[in-house]
Amino acid sequence: MLTILRGFTVLLILLVIFITVPIIEIVLFTQVSDIFGWWLTVTLILLTTFVGASIVHSQGILTLLLVQQRLLQGELPAEQIIKGILLAGAGVLLLMPGFMTDSMGMILLLPWSRVWLTNQIIRRVKIAGLQNNFNSDPFKKDDRGKSNGNDTFEGEYERKNDVQDRLN
Repeated sequence: MLTILRGFTVLLILLVIFITVPIIEIVLFTQVSDIFGWWLTVTLILLTTFVGASIVHSQGILTLLLVQQRLLQGELPAEQIIKGILLAGAGVLLLMPGFMTDSMGMILLLPWSRVWLTNQIIRRVKIAGLQNNFNSDPFKKDDRGKSNGNDTFEGEYERKNDVQDRLN
């Protein structure tokens, strides 16, 4: 019953968002176009889209490089993965036409806001348990000489003739 209520609540929240965001954007479009004119309003929207997309691209590449570096060091790159997801969210918001979504996307592009949101997410999600298993050695024996229980390995092999190996 609780799961159904949670699903209904999420559906209701999404419905409210999909109705209110376009209404707010239309109101903002009309107010800005009344002040600056129609052409400048459209130009501002296109400019924020292109600038935001280029920033998301460069920041995304940097985040991917940091993820790769952490993986090579044998660490779980949880922080970088969360920042990458936030960058993807910023990219989606910047590609949507509108001043409110562009503002939200630009806020997500700011490094301090991404750090703050990442810390909030990490506090709420238990990632520490995953980090302990990420570096574990499946062949390591415990204090009593027993292995971790991963004694069975599947694989394929091919027997090669020593004479054939010398000829190749």
